[in-house]
Amino acid sequence: MNPLVDKTRVTVAIALQRKILDFGMAPRSNEPPKTGFAVEVDGRIKAEFNTREGAENGAIELKRRFPALRIRLYDAETQSRHEIQA
Repeated sequence: MNPLVDKTRVTVAIALQRKILDFGMAPRSNEPPKTGFAVEVDGRIKAEFNTREGAENGAIELKRRFPALRIRLYDAETQSRHEIQA
């Protein structure tokens, strides 16, 4: 038997036991929010925020840690996107 398959089975079993994995979750919508702000990573909405400051802080931290990613801030009120620079 393949040891990698056994290791994967054990890892998934532990994750299910700890309720880390939830296969019943609805798929994440990639539609921008109707209100507030969102952080967009490589064209996909990853997090939503009530304030611009919170969204900017999160986006700047992501860009600092992962400079190769394309990170933009989405403003629902103006329906615009702003590129976050490193």
